[in-house]
Amino acid sequence: MKISKMKRNIKLAIISSLLALLIIICWLGLPKISNDLVLFYIVPDKTLSNFGFNDAVGEKKEGKLLFLIFPSLLCPAMANFVDDKKIDLKLKIEFLLDLLNLPLKYRDCVENILESKLKNDNSLKLVAAMILGDMGDRAVPALIEALKNNNDYVLKGFIVNSMMKIHDRRVIPILEECIRTNGDEKIYALIALYEFTGEEFYKIQIINILKTGSRKERLLAVTFMNGPAFDEKVIPLLRLSLRDKDEKLRRFAKSNIASILKSQNSKEPEPLPAFH
Repeated sequence: MKISKMKRNIKLAIISSLLALLIIICWLGLPKISNDLVLFYIVPDKTLSNFGFNDAVGEKKEGKLLFLIFPSLLCPAMANFVDDKKIDLKLKIEFLLDLLNLPLKYRDCVENILESKLKNDNSLKLVAAMILGDMGDRAVPALIEALKNNNDYVLKGFIVNSMMKIHDRRVIPILEECIRTNGDEKIYALIALYEFTGEEFYKIQIINILKTGSRKERLLAVTFMNGPAFDEKVIPLLRLSLRDKDEKLRRFAKSNIASILKSQNSKEPEPLPAFH
């Protein structure tokens, strides 16, 4: 009787050990599985088909089930996906854009990924700067730091545009620092400060750039004044450029006026006198 009981206990111990080993093996394999499925969980079917994933129904279901049971795997899987150098850059960009559709509980995770890309990934900095503009005021410190520590004028334009979308006045000191430089960011900062404050001091300097600046300066100013971050305040400035000697700048000014009016759902004001 005792021998039989001992044999039973040994069998149970062996079975328990095997089950524990199986669980460990499965757990160790889950990160890889989650890395493989996170794309299908994040990106919509229609977009996936544009990248050649025409039949991803199975992966979609598996991804939903996996991250429902193991939600803690989602954040590391997302970070691993955008860090993977083998993945197509356009697909990564789409992936980052689709992170905005995640539930609010993943906000910290998404912010951390975007801030890491803005700081450390040259191929995705522009996209990260743009998307952070949709993340609200918690993204302001990362945008301020990036504006201080980057020399790429295109990236700085994206950063300042995101600051304007968030419209948090904590960015005003760094923008005021920018206008004391001779770099391209001075133009972005002047326009942003005028949007923030409406002060004539900034407006006069912008008008001066549009009248007497180099072609590059005028082009930077005109192309920057575009999109939902702007309101009707800048339309009179853009209308000044409708008589610019450069035909390309005139086209940009006209297009940007239409874009701002559309985003503000308002009508274009009466024409202002053009400068000569």
